[in-house]
Amino acid sequence: MDKTIRYTNIFLYLLLGVSAVLGVLFYTGGIESEAAVYEEPIWTEQFLLWAYILFGVAAVFALGFPLIKSILNPKNLKKAIIPIVAFAAFFFIAYNLASAETFEIIGEETPSADIFKYAGTMIHMVYLLAGGAFLAIIFSEIAGAFK
Repeated sequence: MDKTIRYTNIFLYLLLGVSAVLGVLFYTGGIESEAAVYEEPIWTEQFLLWAYILFGVAAVFALGFPLIKSILNPKNLKKAIIPIVAFAAFFFIAYNLASAETFEIIGEETPSADIFKYAGTMIHMVYLLAGGAFLAIIFSEIAGAFK
């Protein structure tokens, strides 16, 4: 177990170091072209690539560890399925609440109805998840008061 913690700490310090170096280079590395309308740092592509890599690593660990834990202890699998089903239900509700009605955007090409439906779904998802988080906070405070 100590080796695992040691390797994890080394890995995290490595990620932190690379992130810090790229952050410093991003802000101090100069700009792409002086003649451009907008200034773009030279290190933008590398910075975005590193952000994608970090997101991928986080996704692998966020999905991998619960999967390994549920395989080792199948009783916990039921507890893991409940949030997935709740999220799917929220998505279904948000999708059905979203409108695919299009409107004219002055000076731009009008997006398809699918784009408007997707955007509406995501907006409704934010509302539903924020409401769920608020209700969970209220419920936990009330339940804690009765303990």
